[in-house]
Amino acid sequence: MGRQFNKYFNDVYIFTIDEEDEYPSAIRFLKINIDNLNVHKFKIKRFSGDLFPNFNLMKKLIFLKPNKIVILASETTASLSLIAVGKILNANMVIIIENNLDRTNNMKGVLKFLSSVKKKFIKFVYKNIINIVAESDMNKKYLQEEFKISNSIVKTHGICLEKYSKNGILGIDENLADLLKNHKFKSVVLYAGGFYKVKGIDSVLSIQQHVIEKNYLLIIINFGNLKDLNKIIPSNNIILIDPVKPENMIFLYNAVDIVIMPSITEHVAEISPNVLMEAMASHKCIIASNIGGIPTILKDGGILIPEGDVDALRNSIDLLSDNPEIAQKYSDRALEIVRKEYSIINYSEFIAHL
Repeated sequence: MGRQFNKYFNDVYIFTIDEEDEYPSAIRFLKINIDNLNVHKFKIKRFSGDLFPNFNLMKKLIFLKPNKIVILASETTASLSLIAVGKILNANMVIIIENNLDRTNNMKGVLKFLSSVKKKFIKFVYKNIINIVAESDMNKKYLQEEFKISNSIVKTHGICLEKYSKNGILGIDENLADLLKNHKFKSVVLYAGGFYKVKGIDSVLSIQQHVIEKNYLLIIINFGNLKDLNKIIPSNNIILIDPVKPENMIFLYNAVDIVIMPSITEHVAEISPNVLMEAMASHKCIIASNIGGIPTILKDGGILIPEGDVDALRNSIDLLSDNPEIAQKYSDRALEIVRKEYSIINYSEFIAHL
């Protein structure tokens, strides 16, 4: 249960651009997987967390004098400053390497100079931290190639498996629930990445005609960059739904047969997507791009396809729809993997004992 996390940790501090936004993956993860945890959100301006320390939180840590500090998103200057405070306090530091996105391409002048200085500081910090956890094999490779760090441990964050064992579809929109209860579609396919290029929306738009011809139902969660909204083919086989509350995603997973994640590499690849582990824990068939940390997590529990390969996406959906025994094999294996390797209990104990 999520309470296992509370056994070891008391507070979580999150830097967020929009204090009211509950969609960012870190906040979504906490809301779904961890019960009764003290979550503190610090609102910052875009990019300021990348370049400047957060003095309010630094002062708070000095006052609290924690014996252990776990840092995610460790390459922001806000986080690096907290690592420095932790070292001064002689706290046990654990650094989790998840998203290493170089934003310097769009920076000029003073900002670019400050960013280059920050990179040198990152190298110094990493070489002086014993406990470095890489979210995927991709992150471990990044540490080896960029900083010559070879002592990192690959451990993907876990999820609260019990919360994905709920039955029924009562938590989703009533009209959608009625449709899914009595549908005559060959398969129901979910794409939860919104209208984001990096999540593979172009591939999803490219399979629409195939979806109609095969009598599948394609569900697209409607958020993000909506400039491609007019590319949706009007059809009963393709429906857009409003974003689902994090705690109700399990009911949406229950209602579908296949979850597709045709992500592409743009600046940075998918590292450890929550949707992937949620779908695995929900006993779903999964088709995902063979990029980033996805193969580390999914292993042989789903179908991995080359990024941007629309034919492979179409063929994989057909394979699972036409062969229930193959679909069952993949979904069973996905559930087996997530139960064995991605439990929040195991993850919290692992981090706590470093």
